[in-house]
Amino acid sequence: SVATLLWVTGNYWWMLGENWDDHFHGGDGSVYRRHTVQAEVLLGSSFTVCLISYLMLIRERSSPFSPVPLPSPKCSTSPPHRFTNLIHSFREYDNLHILFWTGKDLFWALELRSLWMMFAAATLMLATDVTWLTRKHLIEHMHSWVLLLWIAANIVWGVGEFFEPFEDHTKAQPMGYQPSSWYNLRWFASWITVSAIFPLTNLYVQWIPATLNGLVGTLESVPVVSNMLPTLSSTDSSVVLLQHGPGIDQQMAKELCTGLSPEV
Repeated sequence: SVATLLWVTGNYWWMLGENWDDHFHGGDGSVYRRHTVQAEVLLGSSFTVCLISYLMLIRERSSPFSPVPLPSPKCSTSPPHRFTNLIHSFREYDNLHILFWTGKDLFWALELRSLWMMFAAATLMLATDVTWLTRKHLIEHMHSWVLLLWIAANIVWGVGEFFEPFEDHTKAQPMGYQPSSWYNLRWFASWITVSAIFPLTNLYVQWIPATLNGLVGTLESVPVVSNMLPTLSSTDSSVVLLQHGPGIDQQMAKELCTGLSPEV
């Protein structure tokens, strides 16, 4: 949470500097440069917090004296994840986004192109994998698509700034008009970002009516399941029962718990 807050604040401060410079300071670049340096400190702090956290986690879990992780409950509704010997939950795997994404933005601000390319590729691959792993989980899958499109737009924008030699090709331009140059990748990135609205729209068009019609329930609403899962977190024990609704019977609940978790 601390790393995420620093990352979001750093990005906001960085973009604020550019907008303030363009609209209120004559576009001389002085405000933008000052905000960029300050954003580098925030992004660097976020990256350092993430990196230290994961290094400590890897050291602890790779130790021969570390406790053996318990097997995942068979009725856990969390999506599967990779590197199960070091990462014990899907949420930990998903949070790797913050490490690589923060590194990507940090090296973008520092204008270190090679490192930016490495972290951009890692972020995109991780986002693609998370989107694939959540394909059987409607809510997680739609949000994963949003993140994937956001990252793709961000990378397209970065490619334009790093590889396009003409400054007017990296300036912000109105989305509703043809760009001054079709090489302006920032203009295309804005449309990719807007496209991220569609997965969320698709989700809520299904989710809200299903909730209002009583077709969405949780495993905790079934007594036999909640008794069998005393140690599950609220995130792991939540499930969308679009097919059966909250009124599933005890036998069906037992089948949910005894069924194997979906394979990767």
